[in-house]
Amino acid sequence: MWKDPEFNNELVFFALVDDLGPPSGDPTGQHLDIYRQINGTWQKINTIAPAPPNRPNYYSPEPFVYNGKSYIFFTAAAGGNGSTDADVWIAAIDPAAPLSRQVSASTPGKRFDPEVLILTGGPVIYYTENSSNGVRLLHRSATGL
Repeated sequence: MWKDPEFNNELVFFALVDDLGPPSGDPTGQHLDIYRQINGTWQKINTIAPAPPNRPNYYSPEPFVYNGKSYIFFTAAAGGNGSTDADVWIAAIDPAAPLSRQVSASTPGKRFDPEVLILTGGPVIYYTENSSNGVRLLHRSATGL
């Protein structure tokens, strides 16, 4: 939960939601629901599900505020966190100003544990990647914000 400048510094929060899918109960993926208190009641104001179908599992979602707007960064993976190919994404929470962007490389990689760092030139996302030879790499990606 954090104070969102786009909504008069009111508190907002997000929930990571598992889609249960068909009656078999097989998961079909995840999404992030954004909530805001309106007239004393928490109401869903947006759903974020930008990742491609081959990356239905979201990990490590965290919010950050930059330049008067709120964003969430996370990894979108084919399977378990760090054990399958994953991409790092950012998404805006305001449904009136949608934005979703992959910030990691487009090549396959086992990426996990993203973190944001706000620099004078804008925010960057750091994340870890397991290389094919077992070396753990640290990457820095521009967000384009």
